[in-house]
Amino acid sequence: MQLLSLAKGKIRPRKRSYLSNYQTEHPQYTVNSLAKVIRRHWGVESNNWQLDVTFGEDSVKTKEGNQALIMGKLRCFSMNLMRWSKKGLTNFQASIEKFSDSPDTLISMLKQVNFL
Repeated sequence: MQLLSLAKGKIRPRKRSYLSNYQTEHPQYTVNSLAKVIRRHWGVESNNWQLDVTFGEDSVKTKEGNQALIMGKLRCFSMNLMRWSKKGLTNFQASIEKFSDSPDTLISMLKQVNFL
């Protein structure tokens, strides 16, 4: 598997090993199934990383019971709205700053995703 090292901009090979007790009569079906599960897992990890980088989610301290859960869901929902927009926003931090400076831009994006 080839992975890009963002710090140096170089591609270098890395091996990853995964263990599972999943069994089936068709080995290729097992490989395909496990590959899908692994991709989904890293998709979730990527989303968690984006939430932390964009919103500083790991450093947020809340004192009320459901407040952290509700705020986390709102952050995730806002990132999904940006992903679903026709422009396919990927630089979430820049987009949020743009929305802060120009509420009309935010309203336009919310209309694109049929939220308004």
